[in-house]
Amino acid sequence: MADFYWREGNSESVARFVKSDELDKNDGAFLSSDDVCAYIEDGKYTGYSSETVVNLNPKTGMLKRLLRGKIRREWLFINKGPHEIAVKFSARWGNGKSANGFTILAAQINPENTGRLLAMARSKGIVSTQDISDAVSKELNDHCGSAVAQFDTRDPARDQELRDALRLAADNSLRNHGIDVTKAIISWQKTPAE
Repeated sequence: MADFYWREGNSESVARFVKSDELDKNDGAFLSSDDVCAYIEDGKYTGYSSETVVNLNPKTGMLKRLLRGKIRREWLFINKGPHEIAVKFSARWGNGKSANGFTILAAQINPENTGRLLAMARSKGIVSTQDISDAVSKELNDHCGSAVAQFDTRDPARDQELRDALRLAADNSLRNHGIDVTKAIISWQKTPAE
């Protein structure tokens, strides 16, 4: 059995979609305690495994092989997180001055929802934190714009209210992809690292 490490060399990967022709049928995938492997058979999500070593070619019963013929398998490898996702926003205060910054989201992927990430992973191949940021960016910017416009200037006492609203908006948007947002922090700086 060959060794397959799905995140090798890319710690920013949240998920990776692997087609059947990319792996040898005798390969075994190695998962960390924060990883899951979702199985896709003939294009349909069938479940997941969180074992340390995943058999990528499980044996099927004789009856199943006779009825279905050859099964085309694909895999979706996912790191459950938590993941830090920075989403840039640009809005205007009620007085017309610009309100720019970042919303830093803490996000996790529940293994029960791994199938929901499949569409994004199929189109991207490798899903990064930036891909997730891009997926929620427009909705968060729209929400932030309307929330910030209610105030003439920044009021630090109202930051918690804005954080809660942005976390809820991000959670609602990303839930379609199987991603749960657990926390949001607002940074009024020019880069997320500040």
